[in-house]
Amino acid sequence: MEKIGLRPLPQAEEIVEKTGLKVTYNYDDLIFVEHNAFIAQFNDNKPEQLFIHFNIDCEEEEAKNLLRNMEYKANELGMIVIRGKKYTLEQKDDAEEMELKFFD
Repeated sequence: MEKIGLRPLPQAEEIVEKTGLKVTYNYDDLIFVEHNAFIAQFNDNKPEQLFIHFNIDCEEEEAKNLLRNMEYKANELGMIVIRGKKYTLEQKDDAEEMELKFFD
């Protein structure tokens, strides 16, 4: 089993906050952001990389602007943001669980 090192959460939070949004929750390798515009995901094989997955409802122009803001901050911190996939996040019926689905 491959050992995963510490993830650069403080740097990732700085990158996210450059967009004017705040981190609301992090779970395993995912960082959830207020208003659900995007989710950041650590790349455990390359800790300097952060995937940015956009909500399927996020307008393309807004996604480009958010990504551009994050790219500048990531560069300052020695990290790289990579545009990921689109996703939906929905609450499961009769449960307090959420279902996260990614699309190509």
